[in-house]
Amino acid sequence: MGGSGGTDSTIGNGSTGGTSPTAGSGGMTTIGGSAAGGAVSSEYSMIDDMENPDPYILAMDGRVGYWSLANDGTKGTQTPIPMTMSQILPSPRGSSTYALHTTAMGYTLNGAQVDVDLNRKAAVRATYDASPYVAIHFWAKAAATNPALHVAMPDIHTDPSGATCAVKPQQCYAHFAADRTLTTDWAEYTVAFSDLNQLGWGMNGNITFDAAQMYAINFSWDTRAMDLWVDDLAFVKK
Repeated sequence: MGGSGGTDSTIGNGSTGGTSPTAGSGGMTTIGGSAAGGAVSSEYSMIDDMENPDPYILAMDGRVGYWSLANDGTKGTQTPIPMTMSQILPSPRGSSTYALHTTAMGYTLNGAQVDVDLNRKAAVRATYDASPYVAIHFWAKAAATNPALHVAMPDIHTDPSGATCAVKPQQCYAHFAADRTLTTDWAEYTVAFSDLNQLGWGMNGNITFDAAQMYAINFSWDTRAMDLWVDDLAFVKK
């Protein structure tokens, strides 16, 4: 999963789960959990400030959805249970007192991931129009320096929910993505839509990322252990 984008060909979306563990169609087992309030900003549209200790994103700018976990189904361990995705920070980060916290270890095939759907009510997933934005922005850190964080944005072309990815050439799970290296200190990260690329089997599809028909945001990593904190996930406005 190195380089500037793409995703491993055997890693699934992870956002196709429900409120109980189910088998994902891309080889990942998914665990799932739609909304609260939020602040207004001229620069950002907040997806989730994590200040409510639950899996639901903020009900802002037409979004409704929740966080879920996914992994490759081998005998590893992943935390937390979905209803406690947001956990209190050991030390506040400025005015922030909660952040998303997830750990994973022992997976031997493709690793694990955490996902957030942007337009999902119960089992019904739909696309979200992210065309008013140019990027996503978030704060993150890891327990150990980890170069493997893979940030993917499933859209109408690559997510099986779109029912278009199975046509030739195959595009299912070939999500547009970019990689970021985390450190043990809190830092800001921006992933511009213009940063996104496909690797592997998706590269010859002659398609481009469609922000107007976006399903989710996925944070994934390889089989190395990960202890990941994410906070203040937002879209960057044009």
